[in-house]
Amino acid sequence: MEITEVSLIGFICGFLLIPVSSRLLKSFGWETPFRFSNMFHIIRFPKRKDSPKYALFRLLLGKMMFCCCIYGIIFALFFSFLFSYMPPIQASLTAAMLVVVALSGLMDLRIWILPDFFTIPLIISGLAATYYFQPLTNMEDSITGCIFGYILPLVIALILQRKHENPIGGGDVKMMAGLGAWLGFTWLNVVLVVSFVTFALFAVMRKSTVCPYGPPLTLAALITVAAQVFVNSTGFELLPLN
Repeated sequence: MEITEVSLIGFICGFLLIPVSSRLLKSFGWETPFRFSNMFHIIRFPKRKDSPKYALFRLLLGKMMFCCCIYGIIFALFFSFLFSYMPPIQASLTAAMLVVVALSGLMDLRIWILPDFFTIPLIISGLAATYYFQPLTNMEDSITGCIFGYILPLVIALILQRKHENPIGGGDVKMMAGLGAWLGFTWLNVVLVVSFVTFALFAVMRKSTVCPYGPPLTLAALITVAAQVFVNSTGFELLPLN
């Protein structure tokens, strides 16, 4: 595909992140079983254009559209970068993974939950993609990263549990394992460092030490994937792909 086509696809994927994550939240319901049909319910708009409700709707819609455009531009640039430095199949798999990670981060930002609907397939697809196509690392490093990404937060949670109740959520643990399966042990350590720094900044901005860890993990994954692809494309691979 041409770079312009890739950029357009990336923009569409990024632009739809917020609407799709919002519809997914309504589809889950959290009190009823997940129903995919709820994704396609028609949105009801306020009828009176002079009502306060309509004015608030216009304000929120404008803000959402602005954020959607920002996400669209980011993913358009990111998709162009991936397809410029990676073969098409590997780039497509990596791009799809990042979209899923971004959706998970947005949902965690809203409800502080990383659903198994995303995290478990992230683990399985990471191991499968690495076994067949090796988009970012080799199989040995993928398995090691998956195990390390699962065990490390559990150990940290056990240590911190004496002072804090539920210091690390189960979704965060599975998300780290999924990123470890995709990126491998070597680059998972970069994700952990960047996400810790991002989480600290996020906590300072919110003026609270209790914050969702999904958004920092998402940002760390984007930064780390960009660095990993660039380093591998230069021929200086920290871990050679077999």
